[in-house]
Amino acid sequence: MARNMELFDEYAARILADLYEAFPVKKPLNASDYCGHSEINDYGEPIDENGNPSKAFHIARATIEWLIETGYIRSDGMWQYGAKPAVLTPMGLAVLKAAPESLAVKETTGDKLVRLIRAGSADAAKDVVRAAIAGGAAFVTSQFG
Repeated sequence: MARNMELFDEYAARILADLYEAFPVKKPLNASDYCGHSEINDYGEPIDENGNPSKAFHIARATIEWLIETGYIRSDGMWQYGAKPAVLTPMGLAVLKAAPESLAVKETTGDKLVRLIRAGSADAAKDVVRAAIAGGAAFVTSQFG
């Protein structure tokens, strides 16, 4: 898998887990919190550990923007470092509250995402967010054809 997609999956998992845990309270989203690059250069641009412009930051910010544009989250707007206060949309919440019927213990997708992120299981969280986003796409298709 392309490195951008791996980072997208990781950041989307962490963002959605944060918003699920905070729901219904809005929460600002700073891309630096997700990529870990909070140092900035003289131009106010986040930099990586080598002092170069942070590609990971740009992917984290683009992930936030994509989640807003595709309707998983709603925000009061974007700013240089991320999104102004944001909250899950009904579609985002529905996708994260879904629990597979095959599970005897009903752990929602959102609960599982939060648990995996807290446990440091980023790879497993990426798989969960891929399935959740695919489920959201199927939901939109079924509702709006």
